Order: sequence, then C-alpha cells, then structure tokens
Amino acid sequence: MIDLSHWHVVIRLTILLAPIAASLTGLAINGYIATSRHYIIMCASFSRSSVLQEEQRFAGDFGIKSRFLVIAGMTTPLMLPGLFIRRGTLHPDDFKEFPIYLKRCMQSALVLMVSGMILAAIVMNFIKL
Repeated sequence: MIDLSHWHVVIRLTILLAPIAASLTGLAINGYIATSRHYIIMCASFSRSSVLQEEQRFAGDFGIKSRFLVIAGMTTPLMLPGLFIRRGTLHPDDFKEFPIYLKRCMQSALVLMVSGMILAAIVMNFIKL
C-alpha cells in the first residue's frame, strides 16, 4: 500500500479524480454522439451489416439509454472488425466506408472509459488514503 497522507493535497486529489474524469469524458463523448446527427450517420453507415439490427433489437431505439447501448455495442465491431467479419455480422464495405472521425470518437470514448475503470481499480487497491 502506498501512503498518500504526506503528499500535497493537489496531487492526492489529482490521483483520486483522474479515473473519474477519464470515465466521464468517455461518457460525454458517447452522449454527444447519441444526441447528435452522428448517431444517424452511424446507423446509416452499418446499412449492410446485421450487427446494428441485433444491437437495436437488444437495446431498442427509443431513448437516450438505448442509444448509449447501441453506440457501446457498435464500438466493439469497430475495434475487432476481423472477428465480426468472420462471423458474418459486419459487412467489410461497411467497415471500410465508416466515417473515420466517428470511428476515432467511438474508440477514444471506449478507451477513456476502460482506462478510467482500470485506474480506479488500481487506486482503490494500491493506495492507502
């Protein structure tokens, strides 16, 4: 255990708030995509793939929560396209023609949320407050 009681208060707050800030930034990016025209662009970009219909059937397409779930579910095929193309749920042309700016936004949101959770686990396990 690392004892932070003698460290400067700003450093302690930074260590404690960094995981929260990373996770909330990722959620904010997904929230922006879910509430803007980018959601419609994302759905139109997966027109030949069955993975979008599966995600929408699972999550529904009615509210903001459903849109968050669809965005999270569609980020995985963008991160692991080979797996989904082999399964036959992602059309290769949909992956190639997907807007690069939207792909980067979705991937960065996922990376921020996962890294925030990993940092939170590290802070909670190894730091003595």
